[in-house]
Amino acid sequence: MSDFLPSWTIGLVFVSCLALAPLHVLLLALMPRRGAKLAALAAAVAVVSLLYVALLSIPAPAEDGGGEFFADLISAAFVFGAFVIGYMEFYSLINRGYSLSILTELASRNAAPTMDELVTGYSGGRGLDWMLRKRLQGLVSLGLVKYDGNDIMLTHLLGTWLASVVILLLCLFDLRKSG
Repeated sequence: MSDFLPSWTIGLVFVSCLALAPLHVLLLALMPRRGAKLAALAAAVAVVSLLYVALLSIPAPAEDGGGEFFADLISAAFVFGAFVIGYMEFYSLINRGYSLSILTELASRNAAPTMDELVTGYSGGRGLDWMLRKRLQGLVSLGLVKYDGNDIMLTHLLGTWLASVVILLLCLFDLRKSG
């Protein structure tokens, strides 16, 4: 009976993955506030990626044999990529998740707010109108929507194409009624 031991490359990728969250938190603490969130996440992913590459340069133990190194390297790269994507999704959820922000808003109050108080008090008092404008500005900067006077429209190619793909995916996964 043999015990399961991960390959050398898989072991190294797990070490690299474990470094991502602490490094990200450290970079958030050290970077200036404005625009730091995305920069800190990108820097953490870059540094952890370099750590992984550097760890790969350490010779594998002699008992590894090296015969399956390439297959292990590909597997480890997929594990690393999946972890980074999962971490970024987790961070995005706790950073920008609308439902979670409602929960934290309710938890931060001494008394239960009315619906109007919740709408105007959202995001530290900036309100839901601010959030909608911020999200629209993000879509404008990505080239997905544009303003025509007071009207908001999809851009002809990119916005229309992406909206069509999302609508197709919503139909495919039967999510048409989701928000």
